[in-house]
Amino acid sequence: MQTDSERWSLHDLLRLFADEYGQAHADTDQRSAAVERLLDYYLYTAQAAQAHLEPRVDPDPANPFSDRNTALKWLDAERNTLMAAATSTPARGHRLGAELTFALARFLTLRRYFTDHITLATAAAAKYHGTGDRPSEAMALSTLSAALLGVRRFDEAIGKSTVAVKIFREVGDRHNAAIALNTLGVALHSAQQYPQAIAAYTEAADIGRANGDRRGEAAAVHNLGLAHLEMRNFDEAFAACTNAAAICRETGDRHGQAVVLHTLASALRELGRPREAIDVHAEAAAIFRETGDRQGEATSRNNRGSALREARRFLEAIDAHAEAAAIFRETGDRHGEATALNNRGDALRDVGRYQEAVTAHTGALEISSEVGDRRGEATALQGLGNTLLEIRVLPEAISAWSAAAEIYRALGDHQREGDALNTLGSALLSANVAQGALTAHTEAAKVFRKAGNRQGEGTAITGLGSALLRLRRIEEAISRLHPGRGHLP
Repeated sequence: MQTDSERWSLHDLLRLFADEYGQAHADTDQRSAAVERLLDYYLYTAQAAQAHLEPRVDPDPANPFSDRNTALKWLDAERNTLMAAATSTPARGHRLGAELTFALARFLTLRRYFTDHITLATAAAAKYHGTGDRPSEAMALSTLSAALLGVRRFDEAIGKSTVAVKIFREVGDRHNAAIALNTLGVALHSAQQYPQAIAAYTEAADIGRANGDRRGEAAAVHNLGLAHLEMRNFDEAFAACTNAAAICRETGDRHGQAVVLHTLASALRELGRPREAIDVHAEAAAIFRETGDRQGEATSRNNRGSALREARRFLEAIDAHAEAAAIFRETGDRHGEATALNNRGDALRDVGRYQEAVTAHTGALEISSEVGDRRGEATALQGLGNTLLEIRVLPEAISAWSAAAEIYRALGDHQREGDALNTLGSALLSANVAQGALTAHTEAAKVFRKAGNRQGEGTAITGLGSALLRLRRIEEAISRLHPGRGHLP
């Protein structure tokens, strides 16, 4: 049966007959040798396709793929077959069963096929452990850690990275120990264990510096900047990124420079310097384009749009987000496309183009739902709720914010859950549902208190007081809002 213009598949009965016939004549037809050649073909071709996805790698002229798009098209079409081949019985004795996890790493991350990545990396780590190949086992564990981060299984990611670092230290491989430390830092960072993350990044940077691995040092210093950014240590983040960018310029690492500039621009925005951030984002986008990283370009264009919005250059922001969404769509990055559409919706709302904003947020919500990106769904629901609140479509706004809060709660993201509950409370108060607003703000205050966010808790208590006033519970409102009693009992 022809499934599209270039591919064919077998009917189930025909496939069953072919398999039985092949098994009966396996020796005569040299079936085992044929399977070996097939697995060799899949591994070689997957590695060739991966070369087009690595921004720092120039594919061999003999590479069977002419460009990145043709490589991605083949990987998309063959993904299920590759997974079946890697997990098949013959593959257990073939290097494809273990090595495919490395050959598909960037593709599976790009397409957010984290479950597939976890399956391959887990099998690879087990195989290498069984054969006593400790360095390869550590590489597989580090890869597995990165895949686990994609599904927010932070504790497991920390555990796998920790073992990888330990193995590399035991075998005396300082270079790969530094790489594994970087991955461990990202896992700790994602779990909001910032002091431990900074320690891992610092050690990785020190090893890179001692080994003369300037690119490795730059990567670790850049991640150190990201951690400081998350901790709201903006001056430290700016200093780290400035240092990392200088190293990238010294080593001629143009792509690395663009990655660092992208984060540097974020630090500038947080320091209240959006105009400088706009220029730095533009520089990063230009370098990403020069080095063939279209997704990096789109990400920088998208964040430049956010900086333009902060500078109140709303029309330029709308255009920047539209350009980013188009590039993400062209490269098949549905997650990135949804993010850009959400940001465009926010900018459209700023200039009062509410129906277009609703369309943008709805499109982002649909894409996020299609690809199973729960966080993306929540973000789209927030934007949709904000826009509906502006045009006083209150029931739908309340529904959107309630759904967003539920998703963030399920994801364990207490900061955003608290923000969603606070906005939900405001929407409910606007709809004269004061008791519902009281419940939402009370829950938000508890969430923020648990997360240690005093500012968020204070905002929630202010909303709670407003709800109590609307309910004419004056004494309770005063007791909540009194400076000496600024926390819930």
